Amino acid sequence: MRPLEETTRAPAEARAATWARVLGGAGALLFFGLLVARSTQVLNPQTQQVPLYNSDCAIPVIMCNAPGWSFFDYYYYGQDRFGSWPFLAARVVNHLFGFTWTYLHLHAWLTAWLLGGAFVMGALSRGFRVLGAGLYTAVLLADTPLRAVLFELAQVYPWQMTMLLLSWWSLRRDNEQVVEHEGRPIPRRAVRLFRARSFLLSFVSVWTSTVSGPLLLILACVEAVRARLLAPELFAGRRFWRRFGGAVLVILAAVVVERSIRFGYLDFARHRFGQRGTTLLSIDWEFLGQNARITVDNLMLPSFFPWLAAGMVGACVSAVFLWRTLRARSSREAVLLEGAVLVLATWLLAAAHVVLLTVINHVRLNDYATRYFAPLFLFGCFSGALAVALAVGLVPGLSRLRPHVLAGLGIIALAGGAWALPAPMPNPDFFELESTARRLEQRKPGAPLLGDYWSTYVTRSLQGEGALLPVPHEHEYRRTVWWEREMKKHPEVVVAHRDFPASGTAEAPEPWIFQYGTLLRLVQPRWDTGAGRTFSLYRNANTEGVPHSVELALADWNLCTPGSSVTLSFAPCAKALVLVAINGANPAVTITAEPLIVEGSGTPPAPRTLRQVDRLLSGGLDGGGARLRGVRLSVSDGRTGKPTDWICHAETSFVFDAAEAEWGSSR
Repeated sequence: MRPLEETTRAPAEARAATWARVLGGAGALLFFGLLVARSTQVLNPQTQQVPLYNSDCAIPVIMCNAPGWSFFDYYYYGQDRFGSWPFLAARVVNHLFGFTWTYLHLHAWLTAWLLGGAFVMGALSRGFRVLGAGLYTAVLLADTPLRAVLFELAQVYPWQMTMLLLSWWSLRRDNEQVVEHEGRPIPRRAVRLFRARSFLLSFVSVWTSTVSGPLLLILACVEAVRARLLAPELFAGRRFWRRFGGAVLVILAAVVVERSIRFGYLDFARHRFGQRGTTLLSIDWEFLGQNARITVDNLMLPSFFPWLAAGMVGACVSAVFLWRTLRARSSREAVLLEGAVLVLATWLLAAAHVVLLTVINHVRLNDYATRYFAPLFLFGCFSGALAVALAVGLVPGLSRLRPHVLAGLGIIALAGGAWALPAPMPNPDFFELESTARRLEQRKPGAPLLGDYWSTYVTRSLQGEGALLPVPHEHEYRRTVWWEREMKKHPEVVVAHRDFPASGTAEAPEPWIFQYGTLLRLVQPRWDTGAGRTFSLYRNANTEGVPHSVELALADWNLCTPGSSVTLSFAPCAKALVLVAINGANPAVTITAEPLIVEGSGTPPAPRTLRQVDRLLSGGLDGGGARLRGVRLSVSDGRTGKPTDWICHAETSFVFDAAEAEWGSSR
């Protein structure tokens, strides 16, 4: 029999170990909560640590609070490369609990989700969990351009990175289940549950970004090698290929399902809105050399290059180490194997992005923006930092203290990441923008806001129940077609003049604007100002004109044929304002207006040329003492294009019986 002291010591040690795990977990969660709160406070759009809050950031907020459901909600509005599962989940909360999401709420969730990836990285760092979690957190929070990208609401990467890590963890757990059962058959129900978990996480990862598909295939290969190294007797021959093939099939199934959803989204957008919202991607054959040079230049940035170089060296050493271990079929220290696998896997994720940045035209077309390098910098720098930390742990004489040394380095990295967060610096530009948005909502609740892309969506996202309807003008990129179709129904429209040539300037607004089949008449210029924008108030004038008839249907009037004409007839009046909206603004067309007077009332005035502003041509006609009964509109200079082209036709016409003071400014 064992001595009494030994029998009582074992339960005590077990209880102590349990309490240590509980207290350690509680401490980790407490630190995580404090770090999320601090990061949200410092890195939210109200501060100067992230780019100015703009319409790209506003779209997710709008999507979180949208009322209905459709296929169009499955991706970031108008962009099929950004899966919108985070915003759909937020919308569920909105519908179930009546919770209205603001930019601060969404940013807090993004921050928690992004930093939560540190727990997953810790789970992947077998034998050095604190080190893996600490280094990952430090790379996220370090004062580099990477931080500004990852904590921006408009970016896909913060949502993608954590989901990619979760998918990686699930692929690993599927293999570990075999080891834990020690070769015994695993119940089929358990196998189905494991694969369903991997499929679901892989699908959401690929849905978030299609780039996750090839990345997961890389990780599946790495995990197959890891399983073969750690349990060669369980992953040999047909067993190995069966497990590896199963992982590949799960990933391919996730890709196929995501493609099906994408097809539904694109088809829905085409039928409902007349636009597909497809991101055009292709191999940039003509610019591969230029792309490679600029990609290398970006890799040489001082804040990233040392860690990327260390990662490359560590990956090469790890590959050689794993290859020799695999060939020798010898057992190695678990920490060394796990460290080599993690260094090599994260470096491969970074290297895959080097290839993508070089061959895909989308990067060049967007001027090689820093945001496209975010995954490369994240995984590349993590690989380098981990390689350096593991090298320190391998210093001769530290073998017995290695777990403590690695844990200490992880704690230092965590502290460094937290220390890297600066004091919050309020951004006065953002507060002025928010104040302007709320003032517009109070003055004209629910009215359309017509302007450039950057003035419309951002304004709505900062408003409440009486939010204005964002309507970018016709020559802008539009993400919400349904609101522009609603503009005809509103009696008044607020117009932002910034980057909107058809509206004139803030100092001299155009008296008439034609957008989306709606004629707008200036009511109050410079109605409101704020955040570098000037707003004028317009009235819907679609039903204000006098009735008139058209001798030749406008749709049949060929604007590409010189001399072609139509006649507008209306009740006799002394003065008239004629407006014609044509289909295309470019190339310009010259149209002359010949006044037609009532017989016997005097000499007809000379024809005049209508003034063109974008798609709207206008001109005031004075009978010169006679009464006008109509006007003949003739094309002076033909437009380029075939007679059947869309630009060769007019859309609608308007006639107003007006005094000189009302239409003289439009001459």
